[in-house]
Amino acid sequence: MKKLLFLLFITSSAIAQDKDLTIESSVMGYYQGLYPKSLKWVQWLTDADKYAHVKGDTYFILPATALPDARVAEQITLNSIQENIADLKNLPYPQAISSEQLVFDHNANKIVYNYKGDNNGKFSSIHYPLNAANSDFNLNTKTIAYTAENNLYLATEKDSMIAVTKSNDKNIVSGQAIHRYEFGISKGTFWSSSGNNLAFYQKDETNVADYPLLDITTRTGSLKSIKYPMAGEASEHGRVGIYNVTNNKTIYLQTGEPLEHYVSNLTWSPDEKTIFIVEMNRGQDHFWFNQYDAITGKKIKTLFEEKHPTFIQPIYEPYFIPGKEDQFVWLSERDGYFNIYLYNTEGVLISQLTDFKWEVTDIKGFNKENNTLIFEGTSEDARELHAYSVNINSKKVTQLTQANGVHNSTVHSNGKYLLDSYSNLTTPKQIDVMQHKERRNNKLIYRAQSIS
Repeated sequence: MKKLLFLLFITSSAIAQDKDLTIESSVMGYYQGLYPKSLKWVQWLTDADKYAHVKGDTYFILPATALPDARVAEQITLNSIQENIADLKNLPYPQAISSEQLVFDHNANKIVYNYKGDNNGKFSSIHYPLNAANSDFNLNTKTIAYTAENNLYLATEKDSMIAVTKSNDKNIVSGQAIHRYEFGISKGTFWSSSGNNLAFYQKDETNVADYPLLDITTRTGSLKSIKYPMAGEASEHGRVGIYNVTNNKTIYLQTGEPLEHYVSNLTWSPDEKTIFIVEMNRGQDHFWFNQYDAITGKKIKTLFEEKHPTFIQPIYEPYFIPGKEDQFVWLSERDGYFNIYLYNTEGVLISQLTDFKWEVTDIKGFNKENNTLIFEGTSEDARELHAYSVNINSKKVTQLTQANGVHNSTVHSNGKYLLDSYSNLTTPKQIDVMQHKERRNNKLIYRAQSIS
C-alpha cells in the first residue's frame, strides 16, 4: 500500500509539472524537486504575533495577518550572521526566535544571537561537552541542563560543567527518562519557568537484572548489557530531585514506600513553589496525583486518585490555565476515552469539559480573550487528527480545522493564531495560517506559501 501511494504521488507530481516519469526521477524524485513545496522551519516568534520560516540562506519574519510577501517581511541572512560568527557555514536551525534574538546550536555551543536592537550583532555562547546528551536549555538564565554518562550537569557562559549529581555508582542515573519511557515520560529534566530551579528524575537500577543485547556494529558481533525489569522481577526505584541554581543545593521529594512504584507526569506549579507528580503502584491499576513542597520535599496532599480493574495509563501532564494559577486541566480515560477535566489545586473537580467517544490527544494552548482551551483529537474518524477549542465556562466545542486529514497545529502563545500543517490522500503537506475567533468561528487568514 505504501509503495502504491508513493508511486501515485510521484506520478501526479510529474504530470502536474509536465515531466516524463523516469526510473531516476522515481527513485531520486524527492531530491529533484518532485515533493510538495511548503514552508521550511516555520515557527511562531516567542514574543510577537509573527512567524518565521526559511528559504535558501534567509530567515523571513512575517506578521501573522500579512500575506507572505517579501516586501513586508523582515529578513535575516546567513551573511549578516557570518559577519559576527565567521565560522558558521550554513544557516542554523532556530530552536527559538523572538523579535530580537535567535537561539541555535553551533560547534558544541548554544548561541543566543541578537539580530536586532541595541545589542545587534552581539551573542552569548554557552559551551557544553561533545559527549553531552539530553540537553535542556533555559533561555531566561541562559543555562543548559545535560547528562554525561549517569550524572546530571549544567552549563553556563562561565562554566560548562557544573555538577548537579556526582554518583560513581552507574546504577544511579540522573536527568534521564525513567521507567522505560512509559506513562508519557520522554525526558528527565524540567526547568521552572524562571529557570531558578531544575527538577529531574533519578532512577536506582541496582536491583534490576542485566539483559544482554547483540551489538551488530562490531566486526564479529558482541554482547552489550542493559538494565531491563522483566515482569515479576525487581524494578528500578524512581524519584524526583530539585536543584536550586542559586544556592547549588539539591533536595529530593519524600515519596516514601514502596520504593518499587512509578513516578511520572512531573509538573511545576506556576508560582514554582510546588511540584505535582503522579505516583502509581507496580500493578499499574491505581495512581495518586500528589503535590509536594519544592523547598522541603515534603508531601502536601493527594488531589485525587484513579483506579481501574486491569490497567491505567496517565500519560499527560496537567496544564495550568494561564492567568488562573489555581486551575488546571487533566486528561483522563476514566470513562473509556481520554477527555478533559477541569480541577482546582485543592483537588476539586470543577467540571468535565469534554465527553467524546474518541480520544483527546494533546493540549495545545489557551486563548484568554475567548476563555477557550485549544486541543487536538482524533475526531470520530480515528484516521484523522484535528484541532478544537472548548470554552471552559460554557463547554462549547468548536472544530478549528476543517479539511480532511491529519492536522498538526502549532498554537501561538497567546492562543489567537494557529500554524496548521496537514495532509491527506489527495493533498500533500499544506500549511495554513489561521486566526482563532470563537464567536465567529475560525478564520483562515491565508494559505502559507514560501516567499519567492
